Amino acid sequence: MVQKPWYKWVMLFLYCFLQWFGGSIWITYASIAHRASSYYSQSIITINLFSLSFLILQLPMAPISSYLFHKSYYWTIMLAYIISIIGVWIRFAAGPIFGLALFGQILVGAMNSMTLSGCSVLAALWFDETQRPIAVAVASTSPLLGSAFGLVISPYYDSIEHLLLTQACYATFAGILNVIFSRNKRDKVHIEGSYKIELKIAFEDKFMLALIVLISAALGIAYALTGIIYQLLDPFGISESQSGWIGFSMYIGGMIGGILTSLVVLKTKNFINPMRIFAIISITGCLVWSIILGDIYSDIIGSSITGFGLFGLMPLGIQAVVDQNKYVAESITTNLVYLIAQGLSVVYTYPLIYCYRATTVSGMWLACVLCILVMGILLIIYRSSLIEKHKEINESFATSLKSVLVSSEDMLQEVK
Repeated sequence: MVQKPWYKWVMLFLYCFLQWFGGSIWITYASIAHRASSYYSQSIITINLFSLSFLILQLPMAPISSYLFHKSYYWTIMLAYIISIIGVWIRFAAGPIFGLALFGQILVGAMNSMTLSGCSVLAALWFDETQRPIAVAVASTSPLLGSAFGLVISPYYDSIEHLLLTQACYATFAGILNVIFSRNKRDKVHIEGSYKIELKIAFEDKFMLALIVLISAALGIAYALTGIIYQLLDPFGISESQSGWIGFSMYIGGMIGGILTSLVVLKTKNFINPMRIFAIISITGCLVWSIILGDIYSDIIGSSITGFGLFGLMPLGIQAVVDQNKYVAESITTNLVYLIAQGLSVVYTYPLIYCYRATTVSGMWLACVLCILVMGILLIIYRSSLIEKHKEINESFATSLKSVLVSSEDMLQEVK
């Protein structure tokens, strides 16, 4: 079946809708932690498991995701929609039963973690090379828009039951649209060779892995800050609804930054200067927010700059690591970015929360120190000489590995 040229935008919309509602569900209780604690009769630390479950699940889901996307983008997204819808209705039906509600959340979180890397797979499958930076930017920032929506809207619901019902309804609506409009496309979007071969090439590329760790470490800071936004700002007199708007401004800043970086790359065909600029903006944002933190207006300014830098670096970073080694499937490199980012965000979360309790110094200062360390190293190693040198090494290694694979297959055929 021949697909219409405009159908790629439909597929992008369907992917974004999945990530949008996943983002809104992930962040459900971040701005209403006290109300959720009362509703489930659990401590706030325990309530954090609702958001942390999304981050923790990246560990088991990343390898599954890479394998499934390697087989079929269409069926992976379809499976994610079905299980996510089951999860949101379980969460609603559970009422105040914490364990059952968390199980529903885990189902949604698992599917969200499984499909995060789909942004680059979608771009490679449906879009030509000149349009891919924009497609990746829109797709990878769609969870940010959902999270921004979730942070703002949660405090305004009169009950948690109504909030969960609303989420279940729009998730179901998204799933129906996917069943009606989604189409399968069977073009191969990765190099010839097995999944195991691509993994071997990826883990031999130490420079690319270093880039992934640094980009992920920066993204992990942003995830951690938004996941505990109310707990971070509560000691400074910020209310639940105000924390929602502050988190909203961080996500919107990130969306603007992400799309802007992609437009710059589309025009200049260069990742180096945009990466450096956004690394500096990230440091500046964290530093400014740490200094002026204290009321809603200054927090909105600080969070907007921080989100613009840290989240804005995300689509740019994904495209940079995909471009660094074209012999590895997009799903593998993108999954590594999200896997490490979400794992580190879990590691960051409680130190950021307890920093104020232990020292009376805001956890933002700890985030600022981490950001300076990570971005400083990125600025040092991400330069053209090292980039080109390792691209040549990648090509040589992939070619030799492919030759060995072809020779092995020929010998096997002779034996048969």
